[in-house]
Amino acid sequence: MMGNMDSSHVQEQERRVGLLGHYWFLTFENAPELRSLAERCQQALDADSFYPVHPDGLHLTLDRIVYDGQSSPEQLESVERAARSAGRYQKPFTVTVERLADLRGALGFAVVPAEPVRALRDTLRMATRAVFPDAPVKDSLSEPHITIAYPLGGDLSAEAAAIAARTNPTIERVAVAVTEAVMVALERHDHSYSWKITARIPLTTSTVH
Repeated sequence: MMGNMDSSHVQEQERRVGLLGHYWFLTFENAPELRSLAERCQQALDADSFYPVHPDGLHLTLDRIVYDGQSSPEQLESVERAARSAGRYQKPFTVTVERLADLRGALGFAVVPAEPVRALRDTLRMATRAVFPDAPVKDSLSEPHITIAYPLGGDLSAEAAAIAARTNPTIERVAVAVTEAVMVALERHDHSYSWKITARIPLTTSTVH
């Protein structure tokens, strides 16, 4: 039963190098202003302390679906079908990036407003739990964010907070349209992540007659 895993086991799963499992993401292949802003902010980073996220690696984690090795292709296809059906009634929306924040030693953009992001997460979570009732979903209290750099070691929260404080006065708001969510097979490396998109869930807002 996945729902019975204690917090230490969850942390072990999240920190290990290799395949982690399947997740719901927002990705930003078609957000050139966001990618450009991330690159500009990364120029202020000390390469000995922070590992910058490549523009193709920018993402917002919505939720965890299942850990690696705990699902079948058929189950994941069932989750996709449920999510695709739910996505027909989920409106596209726009979020704004306007400041950097310390993310427990990492650096990332705070994303506002949080409400539509959480509403989409909840919609996808229902699809996940239709197939995996005890799915190891993510902490619902986490604020939506887009990480742009990971710490290379130690507790760098003070350094990250100082960088954010110096950089924020120079940041111009960037609006990003959200028109789909993606299911990904996520892999963790020493200081970065990579993924393969296994399904795209368009947000289309069908009208019920």
